[in-house]
Amino acid sequence: YMGTLEFARPATSMNTSFGAKLALRALVALMLVGAAHAVLHEWLQLWVHNATAVGRPSPREGTTTVFSADRLIFFGGGLNASSSDVWSLTVDGVTPGTWTKRVVTFSAATLSALPAASSGHASIAANNAMVTAQANTGITVILDLATWVWRRGYNVPYLGNSFGFAFEADAARALLVGGRSELGVPVDSLFSYTPSADTGPLGASPWAFIDRLQQATWMERRFSPAVALCSPSNSLY
Repeated sequence: YMGTLEFARPATSMNTSFGAKLALRALVALMLVGAAHAVLHEWLQLWVHNATAVGRPSPREGTTTVFSADRLIFFGGGLNASSSDVWSLTVDGVTPGTWTKRVVTFSAATLSALPAASSGHASIAANNAMVTAQANTGITVILDLATWVWRRGYNVPYLGNSFGFAFEADAARALLVGGRSELGVPVDSLFSYTPSADTGPLGASPWAFIDRLQQATWMERRFSPAVALCSPSNSLY
C-alpha cells in the first residue's frame, strides 16, 4: 500500500528548501514501499511453499481463476491435454493457503454430464457462482460455489475462445470482450452479460450486444485480453 504523506508545518519558520522536502518525501515513500514489498514477498513465499493439501493442481496453462469468499477457484486448463478439474485455494491473508480438489456434480435438469475438459475458456465470479464461457462450443456453464453443482446457462453469443470476461458487482453485469474465432482470427466483439438473468438455455437471453458509436475509436482485435470492469466510472480496462 502506498498513500500520500503530509507533513505538519512547524510552528516556527524553517529554512527547508523545496528540493529537501521532495527528497524527504521520496525517502519515506521508498522506505514504506520497501517494507511493504518485503512483507508481501515473505507472505507469498510462505503461502506458496507451505500450502497444504493431499494434492495440488498439476502444472497447466489455459486455466481460469476467479476470487470468491477468501478463496481462489481454478477451472480447467492443462499442458498436453485439457482437464475439467475444479480446485480452490484459501487466501485469507493470514495463514498459508490450503489446496482442495472440489468434488463437483451437475444438475440433470440442464446438463447430461459434467462440463467437458476445457482450455481457452473465460470465467467470472458473480453471485456466489462461477460463470464460464466455454471455448469453441458456445456453451455457458455455471458452478454454484456453495453446493459445487454445475448447471447450464444461456449460450455464449458467438463461437470462439480466449475471451476477456470481467464482472462488476455494483453494475451487476459482466462484459465479454474479444477473443478469437474457431478459425483463430482475433475478433473485437463486445457483449454485456447479466448473471442474475441467466435462468438457463431456454430462458430469455442475458446477453446484449454493445455496438460501437458511429465514428468512435474502437479497440484493436485481440485474444486473451486481461480486462477489468471498474466502478464508479463503469469503465472497462
